[in-house]
Amino acid sequence: MDTLSSNSSKSKSCSTIINVTPKQIQRTTVRSIHVTLTNFPEHSGNVLCEFSFANKTLTTEATRSRSRVSCPTPLTDSIPAIPSGEHNITAQLSVRPTNGSDFVSTSFVFFECSSFSSCTQCVSSDFPCDWCVVAHRCTHDTAENCHNDVLVQGVSREGPSFRKGPGFCPAIVGTRSGSREILVADNSKKAVRAKVHIIGQFIAGARFVCEFNIEGKKARVNGQLLADTIYCDVMEFNYTSKHSNINASFSILWDGGVKPLDNPDNIYVNIYRCHNLADTCGLCLTLDEKYGCGWCESSNSCEILEQCNKGLGTWIKKNVTCT
Repeated sequence: MDTLSSNSSKSKSCSTIINVTPKQIQRTTVRSIHVTLTNFPEHSGNVLCEFSFANKTLTTEATRSRSRVSCPTPLTDSIPAIPSGEHNITAQLSVRPTNGSDFVSTSFVFFECSSFSSCTQCVSSDFPCDWCVVAHRCTHDTAENCHNDVLVQGVSREGPSFRKGPGFCPAIVGTRSGSREILVADNSKKAVRAKVHIIGQFIAGARFVCEFNIEGKKARVNGQLLADTIYCDVMEFNYTSKHSNINASFSILWDGGVKPLDNPDNIYVNIYRCHNLADTCGLCLTLDEKYGCGWCESSNSCEILEQCNKGLGTWIKKNVTCT
């Protein structure tokens, strides 16, 4: 319970807010809120609700009914914008008479469902937001914004739901190895695959695109859904930096390559060079087996089998003694 003491020196005892209903609203809506108080003193004149932000204070007229005060929230165009990267803004809500100082104050939250760009973020939030799958948007008003759409309901929504929570979001859910990373050797060709969770035939029948962001440059290949796995077409992976390995972001997009599946576990591609990871045969053969590196005698370097004289060279793998 959120309570604070009154600032009014005229009150014989402290006023306390014991409830605000609702205690948070969508920033783009105006609605009445109801503030329940204890020890609310009698006074002459009207009652006001003040919403104080960092750089401005907005006031609305209130009505009183015994221990409860009701007032509308400010007009939406007067509420400060929510900062980029944030999802809500908090105001200090005060109840006071027109001819006096604050009786009591507490915090009040204005949130913005549209600030969430993924289904997982949207339906996992503390706010009453829902995800419209086809429209690919987060909203507070599904009747208005997602008519006849497929919905995933937010966890903060009350009551049972057929689809509620991030477990129902269309998403990348795993890799073949069970790791978050998909390993690809530099200057090699590979068909990447990932397990996915799909809602409905309308997504299953869509065209999929696999997108890789390598050193700030995006590369795309087509993907195909078979059972619960997306198989990306073969692509050559390479990078220019001198690091032994780099991470590249990975996305699967549907509906013509414009709507990304969620990637809640941040599955990514790790592009590596065996010869940068180890420069001797002994070190090469002690590398983690996941890299598939071995010692290529023809080039006298650590490489994957396919790169050792294009697969025709003498290649020493793990658990074999170096020459």
